[in-house]
Amino acid sequence: MAVSIDAELLGDVNEPNIKAINYALQELQSRKDRLNKLSDYYNGKQAIGNHCFENTQVKPANVMVNHAKYITDMNVGFMTGNPVKYTADKGKNIDDVLEALKKIDIHKHDVELEKDLSVFGYTYELLYLKATSPIVSVDSKGNEKQTPNTELRVEVVDPRAAIVVTDDTVEHEPLFAVFVQSKEDLEGKADGYSVTVYMPKKIVEYRTKSSMRLSDNDKPIKETENIFSAVPLIEYRNNEERQGDFEQLISLIDAYNLLQTDRISDKEAFVDALLVTFGFGLG
Repeated sequence: MAVSIDAELLGDVNEPNIKAINYALQELQSRKDRLNKLSDYYNGKQAIGNHCFENTQVKPANVMVNHAKYITDMNVGFMTGNPVKYTADKGKNIDDVLEALKKIDIHKHDVELEKDLSVFGYTYELLYLKATSPIVSVDSKGNEKQTPNTELRVEVVDPRAAIVVTDDTVEHEPLFAVFVQSKEDLEGKADGYSVTVYMPKKIVEYRTKSSMRLSDNDKPIKETENIFSAVPLIEYRNNEERQGDFEQLISLIDAYNLLQTDRISDKEAFVDALLVTFGFGLG
């Protein structure tokens, strides 16, 4: 979710402020535990998996009924089962807009966006331009000319990897955004981070070798113009509290799984039990 700061602390919003960037990264890290827990519950990695009895000889059944995934999948299907329709006021033509949305497969994007909203309570989408095949033209003399070409793209960004920083006014205008990617070498070992900062007029990328935090000695490895003239990382909220659809039900999900686990474990123990009698003879 977005974090608010006093815009005056930044100075020029189009020049990287290392202290502000590190503050944003710190806020991003502080929210990962909650987001990871929500992701785990959706994927079936729930508390019941660690349940055990005091008697170590008894193995619990650990029944996991994934209501978290059911809730999210049902809500996503309800919201996006039929593609979202985009319309305009009478007399306005948005055919070009609709064609652009069709090219980027906006329905698939909407489904992914709604899923993240349902699981995490908020998410981000990133607007960017991707270079495509150049436009080839021939002049009157028969000379071939190639003109660079780009296409508008939009992607859902995991909220565990990005954060938007806004001003602290009632309007919460975006000041800049940060997108982080962990890097690995060819042996699969951690190899620092890529930290991309999106500002209204330019985009800069840093590369660290260990910690995610930047130092004053870290210089941008890449700097490009932001043609959107605004922060291209956009936050969407599931609700005002930025809570996931099943987040308030986690304790109920845990209780249900525990109840089913104890019932099945008790039944298995009963089936495996032996009847032992004392003081009786057979004859």
